[in-house]
Amino acid sequence: DWRDADSALSSAAAGAESPYYRNLPYPYEAKDADFQIPDELLLVKGVNQEIFEKLRDFVTIYGEGKVNINTASAEVLLSLGIASATVDKIIHCRFGKDGESGTGDDAVFTAASQIIPLLEQGQPPLTAAEKGQLEQVMADHLVTDSGFFSVRSRAGFDRRQDSAEARVCVDRQGKILSWRQS
Repeated sequence: DWRDADSALSSAAAGAESPYYRNLPYPYEAKDADFQIPDELLLVKGVNQEIFEKLRDFVTIYGEGKVNINTASAEVLLSLGIASATVDKIIHCRFGKDGESGTGDDAVFTAASQIIPLLEQGQPPLTAAEKGQLEQVMADHLVTDSGFFSVRSRAGFDRRQDSAEARVCVDRQGKILSWRQS
């Protein structure tokens, strides 16, 4: 409801349009447009600072709303409704036979049509139920490449206990789209 262009509630129990937001102590209108920054989630009914901090590293305003199966964390894959056992098989496949990310035997899904055949070759292979569930999720939520990337860099300082961290979102051409440091 926050992003859609209409004023109709999508859910009477959980939805919220402008009349709800107008009745808050500090009133505002529903945006009825896409998010411009992730922090706008804090304006959405039901999202508070605690929830936002848990989501912050898993949401973006960039892209087409689909998840790259090659880079998504287990938490993100689970949030799409993929069963835990299937997520384990995806991660195991991506890590290759040595079970380590970033080594020469890592598998990369280069096309959606490859995902199920590669997972069916794994040990244990996909069950029929897992295959059916994954086919459903793939159609709506998964891709095998990205136009945007998240980079996290952490620096420690000699002889000091503290450190600094930067999280950057860049596009395929390397243009920095957002930067957050702590």
